[in-house]
Amino acid sequence: MRSMVLIGAVSLLPLVMPAQLTTSVVRGHISDSSGAAVVGAELKIVNTQTNVERSITTNNDGDYEAPDLQRGTYRLTVTQPGFKVFVADNIVLESSQIRRIDATLEVVRAVRQRQRVEREFVLGGPALARERARPPKVE
Repeated sequence: MRSMVLIGAVSLLPLVMPAQLTTSVVRGHISDSSGAAVVGAELKIVNTQTNVERSITTNNDGDYEAPDLQRGTYRLTVTQPGFKVFVADNIVLESSQIRRIDATLEVVRAVRQRQRVEREFVLGGPALARERARPPKVE
C-alpha cells in the first residue's frame, strides 16, 4: 500500500513542479538624448556563434523585448533614421536570464554642403564663362 502511494505521489510530481525555463530574455528601453522614447526603432539581436538573428521594434513607449533566446553570446544593434546606430557587443546569456539593455540614441547632426563653382574665362572673342562644379566640401 505504501509503495502505491509513493508511486502515485511521484507520478503527480511533474504536474506540481513549475516548468524550468531554459531560454533567456533581453528587454529594455530606447530613448533619445532628451529622454524621450524612440518609437519604432529597429532592433536586431544576433547570436554571434550561430548567426541566428531576430528583428524586433520598439513599442509606443520605446520599450522592447526579445524572448526565447538560447544561451550564447549576442550582439544588439538599434537603428532609427536621424540617429546614430547603437551597438552592444558581447552580451552573454546563460539559461533562464532576464537581461536589461537600455540605450540612448544620439541625433545625427546635419551635414552642410557647400558647392564651389569655378569660372574659367576664355580670351579671344566674347568672354565665355564655363562652370565646372567641384565635389562638395563638407564643413
